[in-house]
Amino acid sequence: MRVWTGIAMALAIILSSVRMAWSETKEKQKDIIEIERIVVTASRTSEEIKNASKFTTIIDEEDIRESNAQSIPDILRSQAGIEIRDYTGTGKTVNVDMRGFGETGPSNMLVLIDGRRVNAIDLSNTDWSQISLSQVERIEIVRGASSVLYGDNASGGVINIITKKGQGRPAFKLETKGGSYNTFGTLMEVSAGNDRSSAWASGEYYDTKGYRQNSNLLRDDFAMRLGHAFDQVWSGGLSFGYHTDDYRLPGALSEAQMLAIGRRATTKPDDLAQTEDYYTDLELKADFKEKGRLQTNVSFRNRDVDSQYFSSSWSNENHITTVGITPKYTLDTSLANMPNTLIFGVDLYFDEDNIMDGMMGAANDKILITKHTQGIYLQDRIQATERLSLKAGYRHEMAQYLFHQITQVDLKEKKNLTTDVYDVGIVYLLRDETSLYCDYSSSFRFPLVDEFFTSNTWGSGGLNTGLQPQEGKDIEVGIRHEISRQANVTLNYFHHAITNEIYLNPLTYQNSNYDKTIHQGLEALGEYTVSPQLKLTANYTYTDAVFGKGSFKGNTIPAVPMHKASGGIRWTPDQAFTLNFLVNYVGSMFLVSDQENAYPKMNDYVTVDLNASRRWKNIELFAGIDNIFDAEYSEYGIISLFAGTRNFYPAPGRRFTAGCRLTF
Repeated sequence: MRVWTGIAMALAIILSSVRMAWSETKEKQKDIIEIERIVVTASRTSEEIKNASKFTTIIDEEDIRESNAQSIPDILRSQAGIEIRDYTGTGKTVNVDMRGFGETGPSNMLVLIDGRRVNAIDLSNTDWSQISLSQVERIEIVRGASSVLYGDNASGGVINIITKKGQGRPAFKLETKGGSYNTFGTLMEVSAGNDRSSAWASGEYYDTKGYRQNSNLLRDDFAMRLGHAFDQVWSGGLSFGYHTDDYRLPGALSEAQMLAIGRRATTKPDDLAQTEDYYTDLELKADFKEKGRLQTNVSFRNRDVDSQYFSSSWSNENHITTVGITPKYTLDTSLANMPNTLIFGVDLYFDEDNIMDGMMGAANDKILITKHTQGIYLQDRIQATERLSLKAGYRHEMAQYLFHQITQVDLKEKKNLTTDVYDVGIVYLLRDETSLYCDYSSSFRFPLVDEFFTSNTWGSGGLNTGLQPQEGKDIEVGIRHEISRQANVTLNYFHHAITNEIYLNPLTYQNSNYDKTIHQGLEALGEYTVSPQLKLTANYTYTDAVFGKGSFKGNTIPAVPMHKASGGIRWTPDQAFTLNFLVNYVGSMFLVSDQENAYPKMNDYVTVDLNASRRWKNIELFAGIDNIFDAEYSEYGIISLFAGTRNFYPAPGRRFTAGCRLTF
């Protein structure tokens, strides 16, 4: 409960700091409506979605509030082009894949929080529990390679999670909820703001035993965000977040084990881990009007993970610190009488990873890894005609790795990598309600720090020096069409040709490069507002991910479903009641490590979710049922090549949730 003491102090400070300056802004509602049409992720500056040369969507605060989602992966599960694989069913250990990369999906998709990178430099990848869904104002999803603007990890796309900030008169929210598997959560939030100052803070406690044995999750979260305009030119902001959790690791079950002891059982009853993660981000902005805009962010993050695998007598401790400095200059000007937006920026990141692992009761290996990254990027967007806009960008990125093994054998090795990527995009407005777009770009991914070595290479032979950076050539073509004021559709085709895609060889346990892989497919999204009370949504994704060269040529990449679809209905007969109905379908796929496509596929599955909410003035009651028909399925499966078995992580069955929100 140590988080709640800090919450109470922070809330008192926040409320007192804005009380004297507060005055309600009459344009508040107008601003909220406008921001729903604007994205910042696609071009790293504000622009309307219709001007983006990539398939871009927004999940807004209403979508989040009206869903029955317990975590960010839950809300992403029904999005086109995104595949979710939750190992434990609690939202803690989740693999999020965009554009059919399969097991390495998290390494090929960049995750941002308010523009700050949160991908880990090691194979642990993104920890989706580090930010509570209650903190989120909206989520922007940009599909397709975005390496020019964002650098490493952005091969398949970018997800930018934008947190809340204070708006309007002082407000307070208290929420409590409970549900299946002994789940209980409580939330407290406060906010206030005017045209000069804003303040927002939130604290949350969440506890669940989970669907399976030994899948418990207990987490505490606190976050705050302050903003202030010093004058008409200068403004600044400060964000802080703290997350801690204790979670269990139930592991996989073979088909024989599920038949013998059940889907909810575990063969690893004592494996567990703990996380402590906190960050701070300082932002400074200057608006020089016709001379441009300057924004600089300085961030610090500390992450500690302690894992204990009693089933194999192995323990691991990771301590990662990250410092980021990201200045950016934007100039809106005219070039040959054509509106022009120029963006120039530098991304500097300094990471340090201290690792201790080994057999329990024995002397642990100690490894210190540092990674320094410097990226310089430039992008220009020109409005050539009233209906035609052109975009071009370039990035140069350098990374330096330093590895130092301290125990057993004293080894020091260094690795330097450099790359150059580009991006060219075109958007043409056929009519005000229809736009065509095309984007051609190159992409890259540098190896994660622990992809350079394994137990077979480090202590006895040094780094895996044969591992190469991943490179790609990417094409995106699509159309956005507003059929009427009530209906719109988006159709998108993508083609990613990847050379040297990095993967873990299941036979050697050493990371290697595929010769060539092809990721291509179609994405379709439609929305239809039948009436002010009824809205329909649907999307479909076809993904053809195959090996283009090498010994696996022609085979399908494991853990990538060819077909995926979602459909939803939102019914609001009045302003006080909302009913949501959602259907998700995920097609069959080969299991991880089955590059030979020699084993039967994982079964396809359908889940159906239903939730409703009712509001009376400042009180809201909500309830939901996930997986109404109690479908038995797994989102993640892996082949044990030596044992010749298929192993699965069973997903939760039917789940009930209910709760109450109080706002004033």
